[in-house]
Amino acid sequence: MCADRLVGYIDKHHTTGDYERALTDAFIAMDSYINSAPGWKELEKLTAESGGARMCDGADTAATMGTTCCLVLITPTEIYCANIGDSRAVLSRKGAAVDLSIDHKPEIYSERLRIETAGGYVENNRVNGALNLARSFGDFQYKGKEGFKASEQMVISVPEIKSEKLKDADFIIVACDGIWDCMSSKEAVDFVIANNTDTTSTTKKLSVIVNKMLDTCLAKDIGPGNSILSSIYSFTHFLGGKGCDNMTCIIIEFKK
Repeated sequence: MCADRLVGYIDKHHTTGDYERALTDAFIAMDSYINSAPGWKELEKLTAESGGARMCDGADTAATMGTTCCLVLITPTEIYCANIGDSRAVLSRKGAAVDLSIDHKPEIYSERLRIETAGGYVENNRVNGALNLARSFGDFQYKGKEGFKASEQMVISVPEIKSEKLKDADFIIVACDGIWDCMSSKEAVDFVIANNTDTTSTTKKLSVIVNKMLDTCLAKDIGPGNSILSSIYSFTHFLGGKGCDNMTCIIIEFKK
């Protein structure tokens, strides 16, 4: 739903050249739509079409499920990144790694302070011991504190926005936490540079690098045995979850 609608919201709110305001307003509008009757109905439809197990209704889905969003907007002179959650965008500038976003983990002081002020708590680096990020679309069970603005709730959809000059940009990596659990920003940039030796088309070259990155991060074995119990134990104690999470990655290369 967010992939289909968010760019339209940005276009709708971008009227003055103020990209930061447009991105902020678009994110808030997107979250509001998710938690509306039309949004609930669309969630039900999407869930049914995907063949997934249906929740009781769309409102329950909006309350108990959510998504991070790391969005990069590129103008002729600037790069803007709007981020909620623990996905991350990293710019390579002459081989140096420049973070375009901050991972919104609950243990970050400013995020934790907001969570606790809104009546929540952080346990095991999770909001109320459950959600492992402090900003997202959806997850409305953490956003219903009466008398508190949308930006003051335990979990918020207000993006943190950072901009960088386009000059001397080599490429951008946008990936979810399944990648960043296994690689630092610098390691990921170095990985792309080291594997950027294919002389074929750009599309094939970048896709090969992405495939290699995912294979490198993917856990080869989650531990001894194959029972559910041993898998849970090994996941927790041997790997700490590294390489076992879902992974999404996009690489945008700038031609000189």
